[in-house]
Amino acid sequence: MKTIACSATVPQGGCEKTVTAATADEAKQMLGAHAQEAHTDMVTSATDEDKTNWGKNFDENVWPNTPDDK
Repeated sequence: MKTIACSATVPQGGCEKTVTAATADEAKQMLGAHAQEAHTDMVTSATDEDKTNWGKNFDENVWPNTPDDK
């Protein structure tokens, strides 16, 4: 399990909401649902390229560099 803050995925958001998940896909689903609710303006104004880059950053940087919960 890993615990990840929303701000780790899109730092300019400054949000400290956290999710705890066993897999990267589960974390992305939970963070995506949170973003839809709490950051509607950012999500609706994001381009497809923005969304692709967020996913890529999560897969390449955020998930692998987040330590497992103890």
